[in-house]
Amino acid sequence: MTVMDHSLPTKWPETEIEKLVKCQLRICADLAIRLAIHLKTTPEFWMNLQSTYDLRRAQIRYAGWRTGAKGTRQTRRSPTHNRHETMWR
Repeated sequence: MTVMDHSLPTKWPETEIEKLVKCQLRICADLAIRLAIHLKTTPEFWMNLQSTYDLRRAQIRYAGWRTGAKGTRQTRRSPTHNRHETMWR
């Protein structure tokens, strides 16, 4: 399936689907419902998927900080939030 295969039946902009695939768009409740209807799943599936993804990213960041991983500390603006996230490299 291509991005266009998903965007045309749902009338979503192709750019929104691309951002979702590239993990540049968080799954909110509204999007979870639309995905569930289109893909014949449940909204809870999509919300749990987003929650698990967020938790794993936080665990990775925390593990790098806790073990004293060497590298530079960088602050960047998250594409989906108005807050700053600290990333360790």
